[in-house]
Amino acid sequence: MSSTLVSSCLHGCIKQTGILVELTGSVSKCLCGWLWLVFQSCGWYKFRSQLIENMTNQRSAPVYLNLLRIRFPVGAVTSIGHRLSGVLLFLSLPVLIYLLDLSLQSPEGFEKALSYLNNCWFEAGLVLVVWSFMHHLLSGIRFLLIDIDIGVTRQAARNSAWLVNLSAPVLTLASLWWIL
Repeated sequence: MSSTLVSSCLHGCIKQTGILVELTGSVSKCLCGWLWLVFQSCGWYKFRSQLIENMTNQRSAPVYLNLLRIRFPVGAVTSIGHRLSGVLLFLSLPVLIYLLDLSLQSPEGFEKALSYLNNCWFEAGLVLVVWSFMHHLLSGIRFLLIDIDIGVTRQAARNSAWLVNLSAPVLTLASLWWIL
C-alpha cells in the first residue's frame, strides 16, 4: 500500500467513522486501510451518514388530539366517571374525617364544623362528594352485576350505563334536598 493511499484511508476512517486514533507504523497504516475497505464494502459509512442526516432533519409535530371532540360510548363515560368518583371520594376522606373529629371534640368544635359546612364553596364541594358517592355506588353495582354475567349484552350494558349516568345526579339532588 502506498503512503498516500494509507493516509487517505486514515483520513477517511477518521472522517467517516468519527474514530480518532493515533496510528503509527506500517502495521497500523495497513490495518487502517483494511478497516476502511471493510467499512466501504459493507456500506457502514453510507448508513452512518444517512443516520446523521435523519437525526438532523426536522420532523413535523404530532397531530393535536382533541379529546372533547371524540364521542365516547356511554359505557366508557360510566367507567371514566366511576374512576373519577373513586378518586374524588379518596381525596375527600381527610377533609371529612377532620370535620367529624372537629364536631365530636366539643360543642364549640361542632359549631365550627357547622360554620365550615355553611360556606358556599364547601357546599359546592359537598355536592361533588355526594355525586361521587352516588355515581361510584351505582356504577360499582353495575360492574358487579356485569361480573356475574347479568347485563352483559350490548343493549343491556348500554341501558344500565344510561341508568347509572342519569340516576346518579337525580339521587344527588334528592339527597342534598333531604340534607340541606
